[in-house]
Amino acid sequence: MGNFYLLAFRNLWVRKTRTLLTLFGVALGVAFVLAVNITNTSTRQSLEAFFAQTSGRASLSVSNAASLSVQTGIRASVLREAQAFPGVIAAAAMTSDSAILLGKDNTSTRLTVAGIDPSTDPRVRVYELEAGRFLDSQSRSFEIVLTQAMAEKHSIQLNDKIELLIGREKQTFMVIGLLMNKGAAHIGNGAVGFVTLDVAREVFNRGKVDQVDLVIEPPIAQNPDRLEALRAALQDQLGDTLAVSYPAAGGQAISGAISSLSGRALGVQRHRPHR
Repeated sequence: MGNFYLLAFRNLWVRKTRTLLTLFGVALGVAFVLAVNITNTSTRQSLEAFFAQTSGRASLSVSNAASLSVQTGIRASVLREAQAFPGVIAAAAMTSDSAILLGKDNTSTRLTVAGIDPSTDPRVRVYELEAGRFLDSQSRSFEIVLTQAMAEKHSIQLNDKIELLIGREKQTFMVIGLLMNKGAAHIGNGAVGFVTLDVAREVFNRGKVDQVDLVIEPPIAQNPDRLEALRAALQDQLGDTLAVSYPAAGGQAISGAISSLSGRALGVQRHRPHR
């Protein structure tokens, strides 16, 4: 056995260049695998954190079962049905649409305008004000809450009036609050403004809402089997025209795709032919 090791060492020593290249290749391969694993884990965690912040405390979400391109909306009675369903402790409706922020210097920026019920939505999503005040559910005024980052980027101050192009109509809103960069402020990558549901219905010319987010009792929400049973039961009650799903489904799908791509990359690295 000693002679075998001696022979192997002598062979490696004679072919120093090949030995060094082989060691370098092994080290490079190990570094590649580690880098992919670290990047994959970091990206997945970032996505999960992002979707957790935008969906907030919601464990389930109700939306139209039709294609996303079909703006059919959800009937108002769904909110009441979902709120009264056993195990649901809060339900918040939201409707949203794309708009164009018309800047003072003739610039334009796309942002999402989200209509919410200020009395219930904070039970689902996190809203932390940097300055100003939050929306009032009793107000019918055209008031809007922006993110601090959005306001700074476009030199918008509290109590400024801004013009939004929604559809073909220009609408003027007063900025009453600025949100810190957390929670609901991450919707639309920060390019978002919040108005009341009543105002949103008026400017969108839409009577229905786009989604209803549900906060579930902790003992159920923390148990995957019980949560799935509640989801299936609620789905049966609401019917096939609506979809009861997990809010982070989008994030899970993206994470799965990243993991799949990483796996393929590692497979290519492992099966790359030696030269």
